[in-house]
Amino acid sequence: MEDLLSQDRFLDGKISVRQPKRGFRFTIDAPLLADFIPPDPGRRLLEIGSGCGIISLILARSRATEFIVALEIQRIMVEALRRNVQENRLTERVFPLRGDFRTPPLRPLFDGIFANPPYGRLGEGKVSSDPGEAAARFELLLDAPTLLQNAAGLLLPQGRLWLIYPARRGEEIKETALSKGLHPRRKRLILRSPSHPHPLFSLWEFSLQEGSCLREKVILHEDDGPYTPEGGAGLRGEGVSYSADRQGV
Repeated sequence: MEDLLSQDRFLDGKISVRQPKRGFRFTIDAPLLADFIPPDPGRRLLEIGSGCGIISLILARSRATEFIVALEIQRIMVEALRRNVQENRLTERVFPLRGDFRTPPLRPLFDGIFANPPYGRLGEGKVSSDPGEAAARFELLLDAPTLLQNAAGLLLPQGRLWLIYPARRGEEIKETALSKGLHPRRKRLILRSPSHPHPLFSLWEFSLQEGSCLREKVILHEDDGPYTPEGGAGLRGEGVSYSADRQGV
């Protein structure tokens, strides 16, 4: 197993991350989702499809009070996840669990659930020949309706669900969530730069409770290349300003 995993440093060296050398490796969407989840001491959280655990590691490292169950189905990813939790000394905050969220091996309800799920619908795009990468990128093992339905059943009445999807699937995800009893409460669009008006990602916060939905926008890069202040801060795990570009929808 050692030969199958690389070891990298992330967040200015604050986190050591082991992940497969080949196949799926986390990308920019992981810290974007971690940044979207607001701090709230004492919560019990569940991550669905945690992979190597990078999002749970970011949250646990920056927020010492979080209690996170990290659920993952792929064996190599679970091994990487367990190693990462141990090597980052987060065994009292992050609890790896191997399981299939289509039939959740869980009973407790959670204050919050989050996921960076597979983006690709079956039949759309070329599926990788690598089984791990294919499962991470396409809805082979977990589709959006199942994710949303099972997440709704594991949330406490005041709990929240946080997801990231390509912006092209944003409205579909919202409508599917509504059909499962989940209501949009916050939406954040991620734009590449001011001159690229089409968003890359949409991040959603859902609740079992109805209420107004707030709209946010984060631009990652200036047109001349460098990160914007809010884009760079979010990717470094420092948080962005939620007050900018915020409006009701």
